[in-house]
Amino acid sequence: MTIGPHTPMPQPIVLTERGVGARIREARNRRRFRQVDVADLAFIHPARLSAIETAKASPTAREMSLLAQALGVSPRDFFPPVGVRPNRSHGGMGRTASAASCSVQAAAAAVSTGKAVFA
Repeated sequence: MTIGPHTPMPQPIVLTERGVGARIREARNRRRFRQVDVADLAFIHPARLSAIETAKASPTAREMSLLAQALGVSPRDFFPPVGVRPNRSHGGMGRTASAASCSVQAAAAAVSTGKAVFA
């Protein structure tokens, strides 16, 4: 595919939409950890973890890796399965194959295998 001046740009992937932050919080709560304890284990400020969990900030790949390690899970656990994204009209989960969901899975795989590039 050739990219020209009229080629639409792909939409950015929003990782904070009911996904990453909520899944991090769920993993933390399942283990009955306090935010301050997980933040300490992951070497991030507790306020930063709070912002990530409440979708006020997007975690970096490095933060996701450190949080997963602190919680004893894989970074893949912070992402929805391939082809599943929230169905906003019904409030449930709908199965749809999309480039965005595949890209999110690719990012999760890169983080979990240590092949992610950290800026």
